[in-house]
Amino acid sequence: MNVKFFITLIVLVQLTTVALAQTKYTVNGTGRTIITNDKLTGPILDGDNITPNKGTGGYILFDMGNNLSITNDFSVNATLRMRAPFGAFWGVGTEFSFRQFQINARIKKKIELQLGDINIGGMTPYTVNNFDTEYHRYESDAFKIRRNILEYENFIHGSDWRLQGIHVKGMFDLNSAYVKGVSVYGFVTRTNATNDIDVSDRILSGGRVNLIQSGRFQIGVNYVGMNDMKIDHAEVNYNNNVLTGNTTLAAIENDNLRLEVIGEAGFSNYNYVKDSAKLAVKFNDFMYDAGLKLNHKSSKLVFSLNYRDVGPNFTSPSAQTRRINVNRTPLLFPSLENKTLARNQTLFDRMTDEKSYMRSLTPLWMQFLPEYNNITPYGRATANRRGINAGISTDTSSKNIDAEVQLDCLTEVIGEGGIEKRNFLGVKGGFRLKVGQLLNMKKRLSASVGGRYENTTRKGAAPISLNSTLLDFGIDAEVFKKVDLIFGLKMLNATGNEYINTRDEFNQIASIKLRNINVVENIYSVGVRLRFLETSFFNVSYNLSQYKDNTTNNYKYDIGQLFVNFTLNF
Repeated sequence: MNVKFFITLIVLVQLTTVALAQTKYTVNGTGRTIITNDKLTGPILDGDNITPNKGTGGYILFDMGNNLSITNDFSVNATLRMRAPFGAFWGVGTEFSFRQFQINARIKKKIELQLGDINIGGMTPYTVNNFDTEYHRYESDAFKIRRNILEYENFIHGSDWRLQGIHVKGMFDLNSAYVKGVSVYGFVTRTNATNDIDVSDRILSGGRVNLIQSGRFQIGVNYVGMNDMKIDHAEVNYNNNVLTGNTTLAAIENDNLRLEVIGEAGFSNYNYVKDSAKLAVKFNDFMYDAGLKLNHKSSKLVFSLNYRDVGPNFTSPSAQTRRINVNRTPLLFPSLENKTLARNQTLFDRMTDEKSYMRSLTPLWMQFLPEYNNITPYGRATANRRGINAGISTDTSSKNIDAEVQLDCLTEVIGEGGIEKRNFLGVKGGFRLKVGQLLNMKKRLSASVGGRYENTTRKGAAPISLNSTLLDFGIDAEVFKKVDLIFGLKMLNATGNEYINTRDEFNQIASIKLRNINVVENIYSVGVRLRFLETSFFNVSYNLSQYKDNTTNNYKYDIGQLFVNFTLNF
């Protein structure tokens, strides 16, 4: 009763405000219904009479965004959420909550201010970057539908992080003979709250100043820091600051070519004090990343070549925090072998489990599974890497085909766990072809192919040889008007060995363990989608995930899932 009264009061206050102040009030929202029917089969269940192997789940949710514009320069957004588990009757288990709250203001049409739930980003891969953990740019719509749900639930918007705080943006036109303008961006958020005893408030703050000389040259300065606010008797005092500068210079530009020289360089400063253990750890490190980018306009191709060197102690939490938390046990069939063994997190879990994504930043380098990404597990800012990245891709004007190929040839700066250094070779790429538009067909038809290959080697007393291949195939065909048949296939094969590092609270290696890897995973998906609008649809699909770990006897299982989804956006 209290929840219903609270929501009713909010709505009445908003309506009264609109009526009295003659402000502008708009509503937008998202509604979604999900139903899944799941079944676990395979040799892993032999002799197992306890582990559940069937289940039905799902939920209904509705997000209503209330947008109140008091003037053209001041507005408020509050998104209310109603969520009910599938199978609940008479409102049992229904939850009401705030999903988002924002206050927006503009000052003299040049400065934008936002307070509340904010997205921080628009900076560089070494300062603020919510990077993709796996390479899935060219996966099928059959898988993308599931991934879009996860990204919506976890506020994944490109490379931005969703935090609570305040940020300011400003663009100032100078229009002088030497400087066209200056853009300014700054933010302050709190990533950890104090307990007023021995835990401090932890503040993430940063900003960027970008000087635009012209369309051919600009230079920027970037700062981000994660710092504890000092209090008496604090158990830990943590401070980490990153400062970089980046520039873009169009050395050649004409009707057919644009050749850019691009680069970023900077350093990090790490300071960690733990009074109870009488420990004080400090270190500085640096990075630089420089290269060329060529846009050949007539062929609609973009070529790039970069060399980077990221020091072994370069630390930037807002650029190195991973999206996927591999330590989280999957929600679907979490245990095996008579409930004595936690099930490994798989590719299927990573694109279907809404709780597997990180919703906060961490100063610790998180654990990762090398079969999924061993070259850059912490994004482009992965520490202890140096080498070349080269690529070729279609530019954004290519509407019927989207394609790219990238090559990574990297090595460690210093050896981890020994003198010898790891060598990394990676190739990733793919294409998405809109066949229907190319052939002037009235119905939609598109195909996609993507893949990533990684090879890790090391010689010496502790040799390493690990190969990992991930392939994606997809077809999206309109068989009747606004009725699509969608098919997807994803295959992972990883074999070899790697030494897994366990790190302490200072991000230093505490222990090393050899892991032998021989994993095969295939995911098949076929479904039908009925499109009402581009963002509103109904689809039914069947997914089959096959997982096999050949290093363990009988560790083989299949998960079959019938997935029903209705999504409405307005």
